[in-house]
Amino acid sequence: MNAQNERNEKREKLFNTSLKARELRERLLNENCDNERICLFLATRPLNYYIRIIYGLQDDRLLSFQEWKNEGYTVRKGEHGHAFWGQPRNAKQAAAPFSADENPMMVNASGDTAADGEAEKYKFYPLCFLFDEKQVYRRDADAADGEVKKQKSENYECVEM
Repeated sequence: MNAQNERNEKREKLFNTSLKARELRERLLNENCDNERICLFLATRPLNYYIRIIYGLQDDRLLSFQEWKNEGYTVRKGEHGHAFWGQPRNAKQAAAPFSADENPMMVNASGDTAADGEAEKYKFYPLCFLFDEKQVYRRDADAADGEVKKQKSENYECVEM
């Protein structure tokens, strides 16, 4: 599988999770509409807020690989980040790798998808991968050595000769 297909697969998976997140938002709004403050709170939360709930990460601290690294942590080997929507970027429909039908996350300022051939400015939402606290460990000299030794002893069988 090449990198472009893998990205498209992850984007499609996140899009399906986003549909579930929108359904969750609508359900929560319908259940809590009698309380104006709760309704306002739920209505103003971004889609990534509901995706966190679906992933079960609402109380966890999420940072990118580089942010964890800057704080003195490193991501455990083999861990994969949780996919979220990144900050929107401007893109031209004609220059995009998908048509509006293939990528429903390409929308213009009014929220509409363009007809084929229109070269209108669109917002493109890139993928952003974040790691939670359970996926990282401290890089201190003592902690890192202990972690490496622990990983080696768990991953390899010792054979006496």
